[in-house]
This record gives sequence, structure tokens and C-alpha cells, in this order.
Amino acid sequence: MRVWIIAGAALLVGIVGGWFWTVAELGLRPSGGERIQWGWPASPLTSPALALPGHEPKLVLENDEFNFGSIELGGKGRHAFVFKNVGRGPLVLTKGETSCVCTLSKIDHPNVAPGGSTIVEVEWHPKSRGPFRQSAQVLTNDPARQRLELTVYGNVVSSYLQAPETIVFSSIAPNRSETAESRVYSFDSDHLAVEDPQWSDKSLAKFFDLALTPLTADQLKEEEGAKSGVLVYVTVKPGLPAGAFAERIRFQLNTPGNPQLQLAIEGHIASQVELQGGPEWDAARGILMLDQVRSREGAKAVLYLMIRGDALKQADFRVAKVVPTTLKATVGKLQKLKADVGRVPLTIEIPPGTPSEDHLGTPIAPLARIFLDTGLPDNKQMQILVRYAIEE
Repeated sequence: MRVWIIAGAALLVGIVGGWFWTVAELGLRPSGGERIQWGWPASPLTSPALALPGHEPKLVLENDEFNFGSIELGGKGRHAFVFKNVGRGPLVLTKGETSCVCTLSKIDHPNVAPGGSTIVEVEWHPKSRGPFRQSAQVLTNDPARQRLELTVYGNVVSSYLQAPETIVFSSIAPNRSETAESRVYSFDSDHLAVEDPQWSDKSLAKFFDLALTPLTADQLKEEEGAKSGVLVYVTVKPGLPAGAFAERIRFQLNTPGNPQLQLAIEGHIASQVELQGGPEWDAARGILMLDQVRSREGAKAVLYLMIRGDALKQADFRVAKVVPTTLKATVGKLQKLKADVGRVPLTIEIPPGTPSEDHLGTPIAPLARIFLDTGLPDNKQMQILVRYAIEE
């Protein structure tokens, strides 16, 4: 009798254990419900769980490499790899790592039934000239091909050249104008044209003049292989606020694809007032570098407006405008350091709780700006640039 009891208990344990093993492996799907997952979730960097014996998928991929050939700088290449499932079980695909942030993979249908197929799209955005080779990883539940590398390669070329891409004006005296140039060469077109110029800050565009003229035959000879080109003249007119300035002109070319170019314009208008600050103050560029700021913490920095000589009696600093208005600027009281030297503290603050914003100085996220009225006859207004991004 005791033997039968032991045997029955063993049978019961086996049935219960088998039930739990089946649920753990296959999941339990209640009537009308979603599959219940047991155990730890799979890591996104590991292959999907392999199928049960006899129900494996079988992946067929004709080619895991693609040659884009020549790609125009500023354009993009895109290729669709076709994944087929010729096995007996569903094929599961997930995105793995990529060799570069410029390589993106998109999986149309991550679950492929037996006999079905899907597309994995790889996109490449070239950032510099020359040959390239990049890869995107795809993870699968095919036991024979759990990890695949999709490779794209080619050569990035350019039918045009912009030189320089940034115009830098050194210290410009107040109420003076200065002119500098940039050139755009075309190696394909005999009639290059620069079209639709757009200023990044339209409120400051009135302080600049832009002139476009075709390059002469002698000027074209300075760049080997150039067929045509445009000379871009930029003039800084009197009236810009004292301090650093940073502008961008965006325009497009009349060549195939209408590539868009950008010309950065940087410089400094001399002032009777010198700005000083802590490690966040980049005096060479005239930018307060707050960089990444947590919304719940906010940020605060203090700059000092240094005044000397006769300007000490005339200066009367007031905040004229702040862009964006979520940034706060407060002018403190004059502090006498010597008989002819003084300083005025300027507190710049991002209050805690300020929503996410981006002012890192890109074309779509320009630097923040603080405009101060000075009370000085030669520098009636000055500008302070602030670089930051607020994250939640």
C-alpha cells in the first residue's frame, strides 16, 4: 500500500512540474486574454527566446551587405533587406546594436509567420566625405542565425564645396562695419546659384547685408575642377549690441536635389564693458555655457559687468529683453572696487520646474539671448549668449 502511495505522489509531482514547465516555456493564454509571461523578461540586447524543437523558424536572407556606391554629402542612403521565414515556426526579429548613430534599422513586421517575409530597412546619413562602412545588428530566434550583421558601405562624394563654412569677425569697433566672404563651388554645374537665403534670427538680420555674385574665371581656377561658383559677401552693419553674436544663413543650391547649406557667422562687437564670470563663462566666444540642466534642479550663474573710467559714471544697466522668457536675468547694484573701477553683478537663472527646452546653438535650437540697455552713448545695448538644454 505504501508503495502505491509513493508512486501516486511522484506521478502528481510530475504532472504539476510538467504543467509549470509548459507555462514557463510557452506562456499561458487565458480565454480572450494576453499571454502571461513567466520568469525574467528577456534583455533587449539578447536574442529572442528560441523555438521548441520541431517548430523552429528558418531565416533566409539573400545578402547581408549592400553597396550604396556614391552618395552625395548631405543626402542619405536607404536599403531594404528582405527576411524570409521558410521554417515551421514563427520568426521573431528584434533590433540590436548599430556601429554608428547615423545607421538606423527599421523592422516592418518583427513577427514573421512560416512562409512569410518582412523588410528590415537600413538608413545611412553621411556626415563627411570619403569611404564608409557601417553595420546594424538584428537578433532572431532562428537557432542557426541568432545574430546577423547588416552592412552598408560606399563612398561619400560632394558635387559642391563651401569654404569657409564659418565666417568669424574679430572684435569690431562700435558704429563700424566690416565685410567678409565665403565661396561655394560646383564641380558639376556650369550655372551654380545660391537661392532662398534665410537668417536664423530675423530680429538681427537688419544688422547684416548679404550680397551674392558669380565667381570670375580667375577665382574658379583657385579650386581645381570647379565649373562655376558663387561669392557670398556678408557685411556687419553698425548697430549690433555690444558683445558676442552668432548668426546663421541657410540657403539651397539650384543643383539636383537642391542641397541645403548653412553659413555660420560669429564675432564680437567691442564694448566699454567687460564681462567676467566663473568656469561656465566662455570669454573667447562670449557664451555662458550652462549645458545640460535638470528641470527639477534648475541652474544659476553670476556674471560681472566690469566698468572703468568715465563709463563708470554713465553706466545704467537694465534688462531690455530675454529670449526665451523662461530664462531670468537680474541686474544687481554697482560695487566700487577702485576709484575708477566698478562691477555690476548679473544673475542668470533657470528656475526649478522650467519645462524642457533646447538652446544648444543648432539651426533649430538657437542660443538663448539676454539684451541689456547700458546707458552708454557708444554701446547703448549689449547682448549675452547662453547655451543650455533642460531635461526632465
